[in-house]
Amino acid sequence: MPERDTSEAQLGRLLALLPRAARAGGVPLAELAEEMGVSPERLLADLEELYTREYYHPAGSGSNVQVLIEADEVEIFTTGEFRRPPRLTPRETLALGLGLRVMATETDPLRRPALLALAERLEAGVLGAAPGEELERIVVNADANTPGEIREALVRAARERRRCEIAYLKPLAPEPERRTVDPYVLLSAGGKWYLVAFCHRSGDVRVFRADRVVAIEVGEERFTVPEGFDADAYVREGRVYRAGEEVEEIEVAVRFSPRIARWIEERGPVERGEDGSVVVHYRVADPAWLVRHVLEHGPDAEVLHPPEMRRRVAAVAARVAGERAGRAGQGDGVTR
Repeated sequence: MPERDTSEAQLGRLLALLPRAARAGGVPLAELAEEMGVSPERLLADLEELYTREYYHPAGSGSNVQVLIEADEVEIFTTGEFRRPPRLTPRETLALGLGLRVMATETDPLRRPALLALAERLEAGVLGAAPGEELERIVVNADANTPGEIREALVRAARERRRCEIAYLKPLAPEPERRTVDPYVLLSAGGKWYLVAFCHRSGDVRVFRADRVVAIEVGEERFTVPEGFDADAYVREGRVYRAGEEVEEIEVAVRFSPRIARWIEERGPVERGEDGSVVVHYRVADPAWLVRHVLEHGPDAEVLHPPEMRRRVAAVAARVAGERAGRAGQGDGVTR
């Protein structure tokens, strides 16, 4: 009779044994049980819990898991992220630490020390007491402009009619561009803030995403808003839009199959097809988001237009398929 223990301990064993038993050829049951610190009977009960839940209670888009037990050998096949131990790699730790440091620059000053301390404990626990050069490369200057401070500076500059120098990070650009602008007005739409300003580089009025302004210098030189300027002309159906705007949104049409159409309809307006499918029109400022969104739905989603977005999604899908085929090829000849 397997010994009793907690579900937390069982989950910990399952997360630890999955990558161990996923290696080519499997692993002896007795050896695996010794590594987990339990009896072979307890380990078999854990494995039974794993494959019965995988069969009777699938988690939707989770990883495919197959368990093979022959004589005293255990082998697990999985196509997902369970193929390695559930601990952060150094690069993942750096990324998470960076996220915490960015949050610290944007949060209330009273909470900032706690977030920075958490980032330091995380980095020290995985990277060692002295992370060295890797950590130094991603240190965030807490004294730099925060998004809230930049927005306040833009509002003040627009109110006082002061010319500004901004650093603006366009989508997919490797580094910010310097712009001299006359900030006319800040608008909020779709949960985001936008700056409508005269851009001296382009010689025309442009719309900038406020969260892409990463630095600002408010000057002393004054400007005058031209007569006839209408801020309402930059808002359409709750969105900020204007031909030639720096937001650079593109319109994308995506078709979703009849199998998931009713779930897609719950999220917003759709065009219904005679076969039960639906088409959704998106205005996309971040192509990478659109690629992830389409691929999340697998064969049930298809980009109809524009052609460049179809090609982008197809290229990423082909790359992912190639990577999975390569991983699967490493296990050729293994009984599953």
